[in-house]
Amino acid sequence: MKKVLLTLGMSVGLFAASNAQVVFAVESPAFLQGNYPLNYAKAADGWGVPDMTNPANAVLDTLAFVSDGTASDSLGCGQLTNGSQILGKIAVVYRGNCQFGTKAKNAQNQGAVAVIIINNVPDDVTQFGMLGGDSGAAVTIPVIMISQDAGALLKNEIENGTVVGFIGNKFGYYNNDLGFTQAHILRPVEVARPLRISETSSEYSVQMGAWIYNYGSSDQNNVTLNAQVVFNSNVIYNQTSSPVAMLPAGDSLYVTLPNFSQATYLAGQYQFTYTASATQTDEFAADNTLNGTFLLNEDVYSL
Repeated sequence: MKKVLLTLGMSVGLFAASNAQVVFAVESPAFLQGNYPLNYAKAADGWGVPDMTNPANAVLDTLAFVSDGTASDSLGCGQLTNGSQILGKIAVVYRGNCQFGTKAKNAQNQGAVAVIIINNVPDDVTQFGMLGGDSGAAVTIPVIMISQDAGALLKNEIENGTVVGFIGNKFGYYNNDLGFTQAHILRPVEVARPLRISETSSEYSVQMGAWIYNYGSSDQNNVTLNAQVVFNSNVIYNQTSSPVAMLPAGDSLYVTLPNFSQATYLAGQYQFTYTASATQTDEFAADNTLNGTFLLNEDVYSL
């Protein structure tokens, strides 16, 4: 069988594009840390919001649900009744019943520093425009939308007042901040692959590696990349790159690791995890570790 390898090419301009990326990331609690898909309000869509690609406009604060006195989950369409609870915080509201701009303006009027709208349908929130509507031009704080699934995942902890989130372009926001996104790691081409064409190392092998970015304002020392693959609770691959003495602020590094391969494979789910590290203690650890899974089986083939 032909050996299967995954390759990745990056252009010189990718780091600049990455630095302009607007993200929503949970910083705490730890079990919810990471980046979540989002859409964000833009001036071109009828908003008075700041340019969120500018790191100076980033927001880091506690999330809090709004309440407009309705019995169900608040939609924030009327005057809010819990202004003291969202003052100085990132207000969270559900989509529905009124315009996005109305929800955001009501939260802004009560002192919210940003607004997160939770989608009310299982759509891809990145694929449509967020129109400001009648009140959008008067909204001068960041406004984003996250998915229905993300909202359900975060809901209980938001209600407990324990979720701290970051909205914006975090390039240069922290001093010490290594990281990467799912787009920057090598992974198997197939999410699921037939075992009968993947029985030995000559039939199936996965190239391992990642781009590591120094989003921080300080140089990072002794930068390494570790990758592990776990099967049936056993670590069957564990490789760490040689330390790179220094990764300058605003720079990136492509790290390769030995291919993942096994003399023989068994059917089942394999989990891989990448971790980027440096000597300095990272101030935003939410994007230092990324993971995923792939399946070797008899029934399913999926890219």
